[in-house]
Amino acid sequence: MKSNLTTLLMALIATASVLAALAYYPRLEVQDVLVREKLLTDEQAFEPRDVQKVRIESFDSDTNSPSQFEVALDRGSWVIREHENYTASNNSRVSEAVSSIRDKQVLEVVSSNKNDHEEYGVLDMSEMGNSGLGVGTVLTFEGRNEKRLAKLIVGTSPEGEPDQRYVRLAGQPQIYVVEFDPAALTTKFSDWVDGELIKVGGSDTPLPNLVKHIDVDLYYRDQGSDKKYNYRALIEMNAKNQWVYSLWQPDDSKKLADDPAVVKQLVNQGTLARLVQQVMKFEIMDVERKQETVALDLANPDESQPASHFDSLVKRGFFHAGFQDGQHQFDAAAGTVTIALRFGMQVEIHVGNIAGMGGAGGGSINRAIMLNAQFNGDLVPMPKESSDASVAKEGEADGEQQDELSAEQYQQALQQRQQVLDFAKKETRAFNQLHADWIYEVSDEAISSLLPPAAAWVNQDP
Repeated sequence: MKSNLTTLLMALIATASVLAALAYYPRLEVQDVLVREKLLTDEQAFEPRDVQKVRIESFDSDTNSPSQFEVALDRGSWVIREHENYTASNNSRVSEAVSSIRDKQVLEVVSSNKNDHEEYGVLDMSEMGNSGLGVGTVLTFEGRNEKRLAKLIVGTSPEGEPDQRYVRLAGQPQIYVVEFDPAALTTKFSDWVDGELIKVGGSDTPLPNLVKHIDVDLYYRDQGSDKKYNYRALIEMNAKNQWVYSLWQPDDSKKLADDPAVVKQLVNQGTLARLVQQVMKFEIMDVERKQETVALDLANPDESQPASHFDSLVKRGFFHAGFQDGQHQFDAAAGTVTIALRFGMQVEIHVGNIAGMGGAGGGSINRAIMLNAQFNGDLVPMPKESSDASVAKEGEADGEQQDELSAEQYQQALQQRQQVLDFAKKETRAFNQLHADWIYEVSDEAISSLLPPAAAWVNQDP
């Protein structure tokens, strides 16, 4: 009896000790970590304005090695470190990355065992083996002085729940399930830039409405052959404010014919809209920074700058062709698209050599393009002064209808025209300074889309 009583007392003491230990240690961890409603506690949460750097790390199965993509705040602008500090102009991407973790609700806790990390794909980069199996995508936010604000490891999706992910906070064993937009983890360069290369500031008029004509003068290769053919199409507005299309085709010697095969046919508006959309906004696959001397010369052009300064562009398919109207002129290996704007500026998209493959393991082909602008006062017609101030009649100047003006009206119109031209000079300089540093890579397919067949142009919309 005494032995049984002793055993019972020892059991009660052991139970009390266990309960006391549980009350003191695990309950705090369960309440604070395992049963948290949000991924970040109020103490851990941070504001978007606190973020100075976002880093995305993952394992690249194509190269069998870790890869890193980083955007950082540099003098007030977000730049992409792995792409020569090119501006991350798609500002929504940064806010999407921040919102991917801030205020994120915990849907479920699946494990607090670190041995499960590989199964759910939430291993940190420092924990992975040579194969990269089980490693997650690591999303790190840093503030000023490289202070880490948060580090999140994103794993696989629960079966049947593509909008959810297993996630883990670095340094903690717990694996949570949260709703997660995978777009926040993109390391694709084109997702971080807006691609709108042709911008003109200071105008409330949509840019397509400012277009006076588009001259597509490109070379293309025949499929299965190394022969190159020239293609030229001119899309312009006639005196009746109708868009018309002219096409020059190769002759028997594969050179561009002197006379157009299609002459000022009315344009299919759908084809025109697609062309304008394409030349205004490319999907930029990558960028390359020009040599400093080249960039300086293009940003501040001067006739005394020697042609040899531009020799480094030759390997990319761009050839210096002289100096005219205050700007350096270029030819390109695959041709040029010229977009003339009504206020006296024309933008030239020079299409150079093949730049590389668009994806690891043999993706689409990329091609180098270079942008520059030219001032062209001929795009703004001169006002027409009437020989008889008492008569106002319709006249034509540069193919556009225009009222003849009295002497006073004529002087006012001249002043207005000069203001427009001054604006064009300013915009030309600003455009060249903006693009002076960069050679862009776009897909060869995007360039090919600028060569629609004649039938696509001349068949009018129903």
